[in-house]
Amino acid sequence: MEFGKIKERLNIDSRILKRIVLVLLLVFSFTGAWADTYVWTGNTDVEWDRASNWTVDGNVPSDYPSSTDDVEIPSGTTSNIEIKSKMTVKSFTILPNAKVTISSAKLIVSETLLNKSAGASSEPGLKIKDSGGVQGNIVNDDDSTIDIYTSCYVTGNIENRTGGVITCFSGNTITGDIVNSGELILTANTITGNFTNNNKVTFKNSAILNGDYIEVGECQTFFETTTGGSSCQITCNGNVTFSEDRLNDEEDSNECILNIKNLVEDQSSRITVTFNKSMQFWSIKFGGQIDFVIADGQTISTKSGGTFAIPTEFSTTYDYIVNINGGSLSVSQMTLNPPYSGSSGTNIATVNLNSTLDVYNESNKIGIKKGVVLNISGTVTTPLLESFSTYPITIASTGSIGTTDAEDTDVTTISATSAEIVNNGKIFISGDAASLTASSIS
Repeated sequence: MEFGKIKERLNIDSRILKRIVLVLLLVFSFTGAWADTYVWTGNTDVEWDRASNWTVDGNVPSDYPSSTDDVEIPSGTTSNIEIKSKMTVKSFTILPNAKVTISSAKLIVSETLLNKSAGASSEPGLKIKDSGGVQGNIVNDDDSTIDIYTSCYVTGNIENRTGGVITCFSGNTITGDIVNSGELILTANTITGNFTNNNKVTFKNSAILNGDYIEVGECQTFFETTTGGSSCQITCNGNVTFSEDRLNDEEDSNECILNIKNLVEDQSSRITVTFNKSMQFWSIKFGGQIDFVIADGQTISTKSGGTFAIPTEFSTTYDYIVNINGGSLSVSQMTLNPPYSGSSGTNIATVNLNSTLDVYNESNKIGIKKGVVLNISGTVTTPLLESFSTYPITIASTGSIGTTDAEDTDVTTISATSAEIVNNGKIFISGDAASLTASSIS
């Protein structure tokens, strides 16, 4: 063979060989050929960042786990492993009866932290404390336990499976979605993602739910307080669906204040609050662009002394439109304030009431302040209606306002700056000393 042809053939073979080597390198890199699984032994002490506490394929490695490595804490690990400085791993698995504590540090998990341990000796499988946190998704497996102590955080989604228990102490922030099918205990926490509860959740003292949707399903949901009788306040800043018929523990005398706030000016960006079952709160406070939907035949109620209100503290510089549809409301007191933007604010709150409303406490009232428009299509029964509004109360053909029966000595009044009755709507009062006063009625 001529020398030129031999040289050309060798060049071709060399190029093919280089391509084969490159392909093999890519295949090995994508299949994790260089990713190791580090298994905890604790042969030296409980320090994470000591190589002699680990094995890889049964051998002691030269270093502790890194960002490309899988970590496994084996069953029966009796020592409580402590992570005290920032660590990054590919995946992290805690097997039954093992215990791990993240203390004053951040554990970054690029895939999933899977806890399969209920812990031992009254300690959970996973404990996060002293302002520590996890960046990554957490799965708490069946019958496993996680404790997240005060002022800690999780940046990622949490899935709590059947029988799993996650306890979050006060001041924690969870930046991600939560799906709960076990038991979840939240104490003064902020959840910025979507929240779905399929089994049991207990809100203690307060909670702020900022997700696009919050679903409290057919499950056990409790609102409690641990601070000397003050009410539990649940603030929902996304769409909410309640499908449970009992939100408070029957043996718990403390009640829940439900706050529904939508502080987005765009009236097309609305929060929908759906009640599929009858339920009772201490008070319900709301403001912004909100649709309340009450299932037919169901009643939403407040406790005696509680209120159904647009409060003054929901301060904004734009108009509200609140729709209340279906079912019925049974409240101790109803107070409607306009959006506040200072003492000279001119914004209006329009409340379209298409539900039956009963104000059952005869010492309380419906209070409508200046800057509120109340449109009534349902039936309203109240001992007293006070309106200081320059805007009308509108009553459509299917709606009416009436007072409850008063004792002979009571003075029951309906007082309005103006009332507009449209399409054969009506205002009626009852009681021997009842009266109706208004500067104008049309």
